Amino acid sequence: MLSSAKYTTILRMKTVLVAVAVWCCGCSRSNNLLLGRVEANVGAHKVVVTDSRVWSTRWLGVVVVAVVVWCCGCSRSNNLLLGRVEANVGAHRVVVTDCYRTSVPAPEKVSDTEWHYAPCRDAEVWIRKDELEVNGRGYGKIRARDTVVVDHGVVSVKGE
Repeated sequence: MLSSAKYTTILRMKTVLVAVAVWCCGCSRSNNLLLGRVEANVGAHKVVVTDSRVWSTRWLGVVVVAVVVWCCGCSRSNNLLLGRVEANVGAHRVVVTDCYRTSVPAPEKVSDTEWHYAPCRDAEVWIRKDELEVNGRGYGKIRARDTVVVDHGVVSVKGE
């Protein structure tokens, strides 16, 4: 289980890696998209054009992939980049972190008073007659409209 500080560090490292990848794909000696500068050798002469936004095919590829990942993996109920999924389970809101899936199953209504929600392999939430159980461990009675947060295995209940 990762602590909050380690998780934040990993998230920052991922952000830096993405920034480096974008910089490498969009900027080269002959084409610097970010600064708007294009260089080329024409015969024996070096031609420099500034304030020109030239999109390289590599840069365009990165943008397309980023848009596809954003559209497929990020929504209000599922954020693939942050590893956060949310769902209404009966009268309760359930938030699970550290869950990196492109799609998550919907909560199941087992009976009138029993709900089951398992968005990830390591997070299984049962609500039976307003009694909360996460990964086989009971957490007592919860009120209607309470929010249940499963954050890296740590369970907390927040009132309306």
